[in-house]
Amino acid sequence: ELKKRIPFKAVYIENDANAAALGEAVAGAAKGTTDSIMITLGTGVGGGIIIDGKVYSGFNYAAAELGHMMIVANGNPCSCGLNGCWEAYSSATALIKSTREAMERNPDTIMWEMCEGNLANVNGRTAFNAMRQGDMVAAEVIDMYIEYLAVGIINIINIFCPEVLSIGGGISNEKDRLLDMLLPRIGMRIYSSNSPRRTLIKIAELGNEAGIIGAAYAPFVNYIEASQFTTDTGFNVLAMVVIGGQGTLLGPIVGSAIVTILTETLRFLENWRYVIYAIIIILMMWVR
Repeated sequence: ELKKRIPFKAVYIENDANAAALGEAVAGAAKGTTDSIMITLGTGVGGGIIIDGKVYSGFNYAAAELGHMMIVANGNPCSCGLNGCWEAYSSATALIKSTREAMERNPDTIMWEMCEGNLANVNGRTAFNAMRQGDMVAAEVIDMYIEYLAVGIINIINIFCPEVLSIGGGISNEKDRLLDMLLPRIGMRIYSSNSPRRTLIKIAELGNEAGIIGAAYAPFVNYIEASQFTTDTGFNVLAMVVIGGQGTLLGPIVGSAIVTILTETLRFLENWRYVIYAIIIILMMWVR
């Protein structure tokens, strides 16, 4: 359907979490690394794995569903239909659910006042904010949330040992406050805790732009060999930028004209061409 609507020779599709992970690897928290992982803590728990600079998708393009690794046998029901998934414990949705349950059990918690007596007003910040005001019920909710989050991250690090693991999504807005609670829970519990080279856990840096940047960069590292990189490729990549953002067809059309001119003018810089294309893409996003 996209090929019908967009007059280009090729259209590339990438999972949003994979694109965000690649964006962070290219220009964000994991910039300068070859192996990194990003998790997003929002409605669900998303994940993207970068190995040797490329998105790891598995043989059937269904890998990196990190939120659906089971951390509790026969545990809480997950939106996927199974039970015990990490997402059922560490997503913002799970935090909201556990906050509401704690409030129902504890009518004296200040979270009722913060939510104006309405459970529908509970959000992912409610328990964090109440905890900072000294509410013990909220502190217990956050303590359990952080524990499950740590367990999942420990599993990921033990399996992949990425250079950087970045955390994005709405919960990551807690920034250093989140890391201050989380890192002590991970510390010596990872298998490689005695190694001088350990995974660096960071807050993601690019926000909503991560997916756009990752989608723009994906063809360079995932789908196209350098020898195949042509003017048409630049045309297609700019189309991906527009698909990922809020632009119109004018952006990639103008961009493709620029790519054509530069391709002819800079033909002798063969080894640097795809780097130049990447710069053009970033500039085009800025202009928009």
